[in-house]
Amino acid sequence: MFLRMLAYLSLLALAGAGWLGYRLYPRELNIAPSHDALHIDIRDGRARVIHPRRLIVTLIGRQTDELFAYLLFEDLAGVPEFHGAELLLSREAAPKMPPEYVITLRLPDDLLEAIPLLARLVATNWITDLTW
Repeated sequence: MFLRMLAYLSLLALAGAGWLGYRLYPRELNIAPSHDALHIDIRDGRARVIHPRRLIVTLIGRQTDELFAYLLFEDLAGVPEFHGAELLLSREAAPKMPPEYVITLRLPDDLLEAIPLLARLVATNWITDLTW
């Protein structure tokens, strides 16, 4: 009886040692650089911070009237704060709902230029609800 219990305990100790060896054995970690990281570019003494796979787009407004949306879009195109950015007018239609006309602003890819521009647009109330 004693030998049988000793055999079970030694088998259990051997299995525990094997499990610990498997868990604690040093392994090589393959760490690749992330391609979603910000890219810093310095040219001609000017720094740029770019997110390579993302665009900076903010919502200016939503309208249900097509004519009013177009007139607002044309009016916004002449605003000096929007120079250097791309103003877009698009139509979103849901089934059995009237279409909505969305005015969005695509900002420059440089975060150091886009964030102060967003702050100016919020301060001058061109953007009421900041989403980007």
